[in-house]
Parts: sequence; structure tokens; C-alpha cells
Amino acid sequence: MQLKNVEEYIKARNKNARYGNIWRSLYSGKHRVGPCIALCCKYRPQTYQEFMDAYVDDAIKNKNLPLNKRGRTIEEFKDLCVTPYFEHVKKYTNSEDLNYETFFDEAICHVIIETFDGRKHEIELEKYCEEKGYSIEYPSNEDDSKNGIDFFCCQNNEKKFMIQVKPLSFFISTRSDTISDKLNAFSKANNAIKKYGIPYYFTIYDSKGKKWCKNELNESSVLYRIKDLYQEDGSFKVGKMDDLTGCTENLT
Repeated sequence: MQLKNVEEYIKARNKNARYGNIWRSLYSGKHRVGPCIALCCKYRPQTYQEFMDAYVDDAIKNKNLPLNKRGRTIEEFKDLCVTPYFEHVKKYTNSEDLNYETFFDEAICHVIIETFDGRKHEIELEKYCEEKGYSIEYPSNEDDSKNGIDFFCCQNNEKKFMIQVKPLSFFISTRSDTISDKLNAFSKANNAIKKYGIPYYFTIYDSKGKKWCKNELNESSVLYRIKDLYQEDGSFKVGKMDDLTGCTENLT
């Protein structure tokens, strides 16, 4: 299958953003779409299309594995989109501007493109941390999904702090679904802190500027603590584009 190009995906995603929460909240978990980040690490694709091909090939080669251990075939992914489209989008919105084929294209692009981009930024940050004298340790699948940990930074075989990579759009969006996503991310971070007793940091990547956001409250570091991002009453400090853009830097 030929993947839709990024520009087309972004346009479609923005146009149909009101349907995004249906896909993300109900159908984009590992038990539905497979261990996407792990597959991206395993096959090391250089392009979106390479990852798309590897994702599908993995499902074909490992069809006897549990669903949370492999990719998905095109047929499986199409089946996965049937329920959210016809029982949620079509049934409750009676939308004429979003057909099933478009919904399917957006869903699979979300899995492939967002995973690929996220992993690319993680690799850049990992190299940066290693240059600062830290070794990288990857979390268990449970820590990744339940506690929102992308990787640990270690010294002398001891975990020093945890990092979660997020795009700038995650923090500045005010859509209802992204607000709930933020609350969920902060809850996971607090759970991770309770479990390990070490600092937990968010890092924020500005895709438009292709740079990392500096935290002026933390010695211009690219690391953000939870309290740097939201008030004690739960309201967010980071709510406008101007709060973060303009204070960005390359890691290299």
C-alpha cells in the first residue's frame, strides 16, 4: 500500500480533527495497532513508506503471535476502522464530508507517521543525553504505556531521571480531546515518579521550527518538570504559541 504523503495527511487531520478523539481514545492502543515504537526500533526505517512496509510485513511473517506483539496487515487495519467509523463517526455525526476510505487513510497515517516522527525525535534526544554522559535504558512495555516513559537516563547503572518526548502541539492545543490527553499524561508522570522516586521530565519538540523548546525556568534546559507546565490548580501555564516558540534550540 502506498502511504499518503505527509502534507495530505496533515490537511486531512486538521480538517477532521473533531473525529480524532474517537480513533485515539478507543482504537490506537497497542492491543489494537501493535507495538509501533518497538517495531520502529526493530526495523530502523528511513522513510514513512519503509515503516509502512515493515509494519505490514511484520504482521504477515508473525501472524501466529499475539496482536500486541506484531504489526497489522492492511485487511486487519481496515477491519479495525469499521467500528469507529460506522458506529461512532457515521452513526452520531451523520457526516458527509468524511467517508470510510478517508477515515482509514487518516488512521493508518496516524499510526505510521506519528510513530516514525516520534521515534526520530527520541533518537536525537538519546544521542544528546549520551553526549552529556548518560547511558540510555528503555522501559518495559508496561512503563511505556502506563507510566509514559520513553527512556531512562542512567549513570553507573543507576536510573537518574525519566524522559517523555512530546510535540509542541500537544501542549498548545485547546481542543477538548487534547486537554484530556494532557491530564492523562500528567497522571502517568505522577505515577512514574511514585514508582521510581526519581525526576520525570517532558521534552517538547517544535515540528515547525524543527527545534527543541528551551525551559527558561530550568537554566535554559530542554527538560520540563510537571510544575513548569501547569499550575497547582490544574490550569496550564503553557497555553499559547508565544510561550514556547522563540525559545527553541537545536540539540546538536
